[in-house]
Amino acid sequence: MIEHLTCKLLILLNILLIWNISNNAQSVGIESRPNTHIIIDENVSLNQSQTSSTPKNRAISSDGYTLVIQADYEMKMIWMMNNYKEDFFGGAAGREYSFYNLQKGTYQIISLYYDLKIDNRYFMTLFYKELELTGNDTLEINYADADKEKVFKLKRIDNSPLLMSTIDFSFYNSSLPGGISYTRLDLNYDLPVLKEEFTLKYNKFPNEPFENEWRVIGKQPINKGDFYILNGDFTNSNTDSIIENYPENYSHANFRYNFPDTAVASTLHVAFFPWNHSYLDDPSYNLPLELSVYQDTSANIELSYSKFFNQIDLKGDGGEDIATIKMRLAEDKVYGFTSNEGKQEPIILSETENVTFGLTPTYWFGKYENTDNKIQIRSSWGSSNTIQLFLSQTNDALPQYPNEIKIMAEDSLVVDKEILSVVYRDYPSMGYDPDSLIYPVNSGKYRVTVTNDKSEVAKRAASTISIADFDLGEPDKNPPYMKLFQILAAKNLTNRLNSEEINTIRFSMEDDNRLNRVQLFYKAEDDSSWSEIHLTFEDSLYQGELPVLPGGYYSLKIAASDISNNNLSVIMEPAFLYTNTTSADDHIPDVKSQYYLFNNYPNPFNPVTVISYNLPEQSFVSLKVYDVLGREVVRLVSEEQSPGIHKVNFDGSNLPYSRQCIQSGVYYVTINTKTYNKTIKVMLLK
Repeated sequence: MIEHLTCKLLILLNILLIWNISNNAQSVGIESRPNTHIIIDENVSLNQSQTSSTPKNRAISSDGYTLVIQADYEMKMIWMMNNYKEDFFGGAAGREYSFYNLQKGTYQIISLYYDLKIDNRYFMTLFYKELELTGNDTLEINYADADKEKVFKLKRIDNSPLLMSTIDFSFYNSSLPGGISYTRLDLNYDLPVLKEEFTLKYNKFPNEPFENEWRVIGKQPINKGDFYILNGDFTNSNTDSIIENYPENYSHANFRYNFPDTAVASTLHVAFFPWNHSYLDDPSYNLPLELSVYQDTSANIELSYSKFFNQIDLKGDGGEDIATIKMRLAEDKVYGFTSNEGKQEPIILSETENVTFGLTPTYWFGKYENTDNKIQIRSSWGSSNTIQLFLSQTNDALPQYPNEIKIMAEDSLVVDKEILSVVYRDYPSMGYDPDSLIYPVNSGKYRVTVTNDKSEVAKRAASTISIADFDLGEPDKNPPYMKLFQILAAKNLTNRLNSEEINTIRFSMEDDNRLNRVQLFYKAEDDSSWSEIHLTFEDSLYQGELPVLPGGYYSLKIAASDISNNNLSVIMEPAFLYTNTTSADDHIPDVKSQYYLFNNYPNPFNPVTVISYNLPEQSFVSLKVYDVLGREVVRLVSEEQSPGIHKVNFDGSNLPYSRQCIQSGVYYVTINTKTYNKTIKVMLLK
């Protein structure tokens, strides 16, 4: 029993490290105050989060005034905010609480009371007051003022009652005069027993510019059923009402956790959604874990509680955590967000209802923010005071530490060290201390290489290497950066591909100035040369289609440069496993043991395509191109060659051995050896 409680406490401590985007505040030159999470008791907790454009404690002065708050009930909490945009929290376990040294101004005050036993219903009472402070003052709050009710009666997809496990109420202001500010109060109410009904009693809600929002989490039932996420704002908030939902507005996603390529424990605890463990008394889960999640898409997409993230607390050898960025379900997609702000442009995590987390390879997610004499690496994703440098295909933060960093100046090695993750009281944290990624240097040209060699891809040890080149002596000192990388078979994320699907690579590449060139390459594990993949650009993503390949492991390389000649290369070795198709009509043999002529890529092409073939032994090879009338157009190869994969470019615009002028249309490529011959069809478009 003690061990179980200790385990739950560790989970709770980690979950309370709320994920935020500290760099957003730093990038606009405003003060960022850390999130604070306060547990009022085992059922109710408070979360405060603020980024303020005003000096800290501006409302407090040594010659200020005293405000005494008195109530005719046992207050559990008091939260107060003034027109200087400072907020104050009071753990008011009693009928009176005092705030000292306050300046004159307008103050908004919320007091909380709750009771779990009245009428066998779960309800919470909120009192909201607004006060103009001109001197020492006393504010009286009466329980009888809470004369309004909102009753939550929610339904599952089959119209049966939704069993609620958590109810959250949020009051926040994200846009304030005089600068950017994000002040928020979250009341998180965990029901110790699943309930079909919850009543909120109140006198009134904060007025504009506050946004008032609710969220309900339901688990049906413990450790077996689906999860439900419903949220909305308090419209007509100062009248009695019943809050209901319409099951036809649900969107659905199947989340799968397996982590076949990450050395993790065989059992785990899972905590869905921010800040609290909503599985109540669920036991440990075994891998693989599959959960269905329903979300009400009728809620305003700008609401913060429309987003959620999944956090996994692994209880095994390392006890590390795995967490995803915030997500939102749509009818046919799962979106991801690296920021709390509702208006942030999302990324697409999945275009199907199936989402598999923990998929490798990892990719480079760091972003350089260099100065004349400082190399500084940052990231828009990380826990409280840490940042992430490598993420999975669904932007999960995986426990793959430490990483290695090398900094070269011209031909001199300046830095060669391991970057260690932050550890809090012997409990591993997710990410790096930002201060450990600042390197004072002289002005000049640098190459920075960061390596993550702690990963696996399809049971094979894997690494991801980021190589950045830049010049601190130039106005533009920062290379391009990525925010998304995915490998897809049809529309499904994977790292195991075959010829029966259309296999594509898609990724984002951005730059603070302007990109000049973006390229994607692949190569077989035993190959020394890279082959380029043609890229298209649509909806802010680069995308390239893989050709049909022989079986084996393959690496990927993404290379980007900007107009200032800053460069970024990301190499994933390996990135995926390609297996042969089981189709009898198009069987691909084991590349190391048989002859084979592969389909060309790209096809159609203009003017160049790559033709690849495998030789299991040394052979004399003839490779020719014919037109539809059977006339030889060009002889590409006619020589003795060694075993292995060979690649030849067929250039339709440059044919030194051509017997006639080549035109657009269909052509045939034929390979002949002593014991093997095959023909494929290619198409030239001019």
